[in-house]
Amino acid sequence: MNRLMNINNNKKKHIHGLRLLISVALFFFCQISLAETNTKSLYSYQEDVVVTSADGIRLSANLRLPTSGQASYPAVIFFSSWALTEHQYEHPAAFLAKRGYIVLAINSRGFHTSEGTININSDQEMADASAAIDWLEQNTPVEVGNVSLAGISYGAGIALKAAALEPRVKTVIAMSGWASLYQSLYRHETPRTAWTDFLINSGKLTGNLSSEVKSNYQNLLNIQNVSETIAWADYRSPASYIDQLNQRNVPVFISNNFQDNLFQPNQMLDFYQQLTTPKHLELNQGLHGVGEGGAMAGIVNSLWVNAFNWLDYWQKGIDNGIMQQAAVVMELDSVPRVREGFSDWPVAMDQMQLALSHRENNEVAMMAPQRSSEGSVTIYSGRDSRASTGNMAIIGTVLDVFEIKPVTVDLSTLRTRHGIGWQTEPLLQTTKIRGITDVQLTITPSQPRVELVGYLYRINPKGIANLISHSPITLQEATPGERINIEFQLTATASNIAAGDRIGFALDTQDLLYQKVNEDFNIEIHLDQPSVSAISIPVIGSQYQPEPLPHFEPISMNKYLETFKSNQQDNSKTSSVKTGGGSFEIWLFLFFIGFYLLRKRLRTHWISFCMG
Repeated sequence: MNRLMNINNNKKKHIHGLRLLISVALFFFCQISLAETNTKSLYSYQEDVVVTSADGIRLSANLRLPTSGQASYPAVIFFSSWALTEHQYEHPAAFLAKRGYIVLAINSRGFHTSEGTININSDQEMADASAAIDWLEQNTPVEVGNVSLAGISYGAGIALKAAALEPRVKTVIAMSGWASLYQSLYRHETPRTAWTDFLINSGKLTGNLSSEVKSNYQNLLNIQNVSETIAWADYRSPASYIDQLNQRNVPVFISNNFQDNLFQPNQMLDFYQQLTTPKHLELNQGLHGVGEGGAMAGIVNSLWVNAFNWLDYWQKGIDNGIMQQAAVVMELDSVPRVREGFSDWPVAMDQMQLALSHRENNEVAMMAPQRSSEGSVTIYSGRDSRASTGNMAIIGTVLDVFEIKPVTVDLSTLRTRHGIGWQTEPLLQTTKIRGITDVQLTITPSQPRVELVGYLYRINPKGIANLISHSPITLQEATPGERINIEFQLTATASNIAAGDRIGFALDTQDLLYQKVNEDFNIEIHLDQPSVSAISIPVIGSQYQPEPLPHFEPISMNKYLETFKSNQQDNSKTSSVKTGGGSFEIWLFLFFIGFYLLRKRLRTHWISFCMG
């Protein structure tokens, strides 16, 4: 028993070490910038800018001012991401300055050299945004009323909420941001502990967290003061201010990533659907910030081309075709990456209904359009079933995204006491999944607090299942022994399942990304005719063709700037964009991951051996 306790303590220590490692790796990934070229003469640069907010707090910033001699210029204000500085935007800021924009990059309140405390999108951060516009009007030849706000992650949340409240904002670009803070951190009543721990630890390392942030974090972990915590989160959520955005008709450009487990795409998709303003949505493959991160290393991809075109259209009046292109762009999890365009969200034309059946002799159960079984199956907490998002929490998704080690499982090897897997018959034709899979279950929980995690897979003919989507759900106040129906959604995905492959689905009771329910419990899943246990997968038929998109290979920003005016994009092709690497920052980031993985692998195997 003592040995098992020591093993568990070692696992906790390594998970904590991993979180610190990721914090450091992401910091270096975004903070180290490449040297600018001699085209810097197109603008002047001021490093030690100080923007004083309404409460006297001094915010660090830098400024790029075009030198072409115009009477006035449009402006872009960038807000730094969580734990990073204003220097993360060196490359896109320089690019825009060369194109005739005043660019002010703000170090968000409470981080690094900016004074104050981190309050997360409070009134203070909104006052900071207004103070930044005031500073531009007082110190630069900015065109009044022609200012855009932009940011990645934390900066996106600030930009999006401020755009709803500040009347001088012309348009907004929000990348890897959140619409609902509550849904991001507590969706389906399940605390996202791996990512919230990352946020809190990196915030303590690089800034000054307010007591209010700390107390609400503890509320989240301890499932206490829930209504007050939800109200706190909603006040900081752009979704609460969507009426103001719609009333002002603010053009909104949104980017999010399918594997983003910090700010999951579903909550931003809900927000996008409620917008009645001019809007554009980009859905990329990758975890938090990956789709947008190339620009931090000076690489322009299709996403950033569209973002730059968005600013040019709304702030300069350049008819560059962005408003004639597809409003919704989705990147498939294919190799090479392929982008598809759609006129709106949701895009799926049909729903594939698959009823869950009983398993025979502990084999993988079947699922099909028609229910064909009776009875139930019971799974028990206390141990991983082998269905997971990766055996190393956040890093499992990282390795999957960069195709270093995809998250795979053989469903026939699941620990049947702790999980259950289903699969279809081999598909007769390619199935194109585009959107959010709904899960409906009829269950009987044994305890008031129980947790389920659902996983959606692509299964190849050899039986290896690749994870393509997942989501948890936690019941906080269930009635033990009472049969109930529950519903939850998996995260949105854009995946093709080839003819001959199968669709797989699994359920178990825990995952390293989420807070584990400590109590022992079991869940009986009912599969008989009165039950509703099934999944509904959004698919598009072979007769539906996505809108064509411009073809664009990732290149350096300086190269793109040189060819911007001379090269017209071919609007008749579907884009096939390879995920580019090659930058020092990306390889440094992967080095940190590889270094940790080498240390972790042997210890993980030893723990697995000791625990069976």
